[in-house]
Amino acid sequence: MTRTQATRASAAPIPRTGDRRLLGHRKGAVPAARGGTLLRVETGEGSGAPLRGETGAGGRTLLRVETGEGITCSAGSGEDGGTSCRVETGAGGEDRRRGLLALTLVLAGAVAAAQPLVSPADEAALRGLLPDAGHFELHDRGSRHFRAFAAPEAGAAPRLIGLAFFTTDLAPRIYAYKGRITSLVAMDPGGRLIGVRVVHHDEPFGYFSIDLPGFTPQFAGKSILDPLEVGGDIDAVSRATITVEAATRAIRQGARRLARDFLAEQSADR
Repeated sequence: MTRTQATRASAAPIPRTGDRRLLGHRKGAVPAARGGTLLRVETGEGSGAPLRGETGAGGRTLLRVETGEGITCSAGSGEDGGTSCRVETGAGGEDRRRGLLALTLVLAGAVAAAQPLVSPADEAALRGLLPDAGHFELHDRGSRHFRAFAAPEAGAAPRLIGLAFFTTDLAPRIYAYKGRITSLVAMDPGGRLIGVRVVHHDEPFGYFSIDLPGFTPQFAGKSILDPLEVGGDIDAVSRATITVEAATRAIRQGARRLARDFLAEQSADR
């Protein structure tokens, strides 16, 4: 192998609309079936080998290429978010090994670029609702949300302890009096709400309704199967009906959508 070149197709940044600037996006590779990443490795002889990235346990990304000559290059992200890479060579000289090492480092960079990152601002907000989480992962496919994992014990896989989402991601068509209300909602994998935080709104009557310290605690402990309706299990507020109903409806619809999509994903993986 005289020359090794790895090329990666970059996807355009995902356009976002909303009432906040908390979440950032990094360019990734072209998504493949089941959330993988397609790369192509070309050699100086004009031949090529397709390389597929797959999401493993805990959302880790794995990349691997086999040349057919007893040579394997692989790269992946570990449980702590770091990137690791490995080169296994068969017959060949030092030049081949150096070329493969360079290729593997390129693949390792591709892994890091393909992993959606949780911004510091989002992580701080998530820890306010899920303080026991060891780390968070952003899932950008389907219903955009975060997953919280407990710190793994020695030799054990990370354990999922919570899901979280922004209402403007999962219920973007719900408007209040002066626009959309952005709330961060956390729930356990069984569909029980853990907590809610109102992140942003432009409501003129918010200061005596959804901004009051008694509004968000009403949701903690409730199930997505509960009514979650203003005037029922959520208190109504005189002169702020539209504001409170819009915030509550976005939380209810977003939580039920995420639970439905999450259960469908778990069933498909079995």
